[in-house]
Parts: sequence; C-alpha cells; structure tokens
Amino acid sequence: MFEMWKLEEGKLSVEAAFLMPMIFYVLVLILYFFFYGYESGLAAGLLQEELCKTSPVIKNQADYENGDFSVEKLNKRSIAYLLHPDTAKAVEACMKAMKQKMAVRSVFGQNVKVFVKAGNGKITGTITADLPFFSVMQKKTVKIRMPAEELRRWQQLE
Repeated sequence: MFEMWKLEEGKLSVEAAFLMPMIFYVLVLILYFFFYGYESGLAAGLLQEELCKTSPVIKNQADYENGDFSVEKLNKRSIAYLLHPDTAKAVEACMKAMKQKMAVRSVFGQNVKVFVKAGNGKITGTITADLPFFSVMQKKTVKIRMPAEELRRWQQLE
C-alpha cells in the first residue's frame, strides 16, 4: 500500500491551478461588496445632506451655499409664496451640487443620475449611480419646515 502512494505523487501546481481561480473570484466578490457598500453609503449621506440644505432655501429664500437669509426678503414675500414657493432654482442648485460631489467622492461615479422634486411640504430626491456590474439607488424624503416651526423645534431642544 505504501508503494502505491509513492508511485502516485500529486503535484502542487495542478491543485493550485484549480483553486486559484476560485480564490481570486471570491476576493473580487468581496471587493465589489465593499465598493457597493461605500457607494451606497456615499449616495445616501450625500442625498440627505443636500436635501436638508435645500429645505431652508426653499422656505426662507436663503443662499444655497451658506444658508444665510435676509429679513428684508422674507418681509417682501406675499402669503401666496408660503403656499406655492418657487422651487426651481433651489432644486436645480441641489441637483448640480449632488452631481458634482458624487463625481468627486465616488470611486466609479462618473455616470450619476439625480432627480429632485419639491412640493407639498416635502422634498423627494433620488440618486442613481451606474457602476460596473451593479447599480446603486438611494431615495430620501425631507420635510420642508416653516420658519416658525423651525424656531419651535430649536426652543424645544434648549
């Protein structure tokens, strides 16, 4: 029996030729899982950040970059503005900022589709990044708070 084992020697290179493709395949799957997790988290965080930044811009006519607003502009508004605010500029600025930030921060994110809709007291945003072999899609909704509601919220926190 021991003579038979000596006659049939196994070669490590033959065994490795079968195992190495499977090991590489598993490693690539693990790397893609981490890329998917990173891109998904990035898209969700970026969407939440920009939508929360856009909410006061719509209600207070604030500056999009720093969130500052002037009392003079607020006093010149009519009651109709509170019911039907002009959301086109804020939505356009939000979409542009999301595309730029996603293109800079993402690993593969050159092909990004962004959709933002504001109305009925809320802003809904969707961001889709088409990556090699998979796609990341995130959707968020943020409430547009009235200025008085925002003050009440801060008073409750104090």
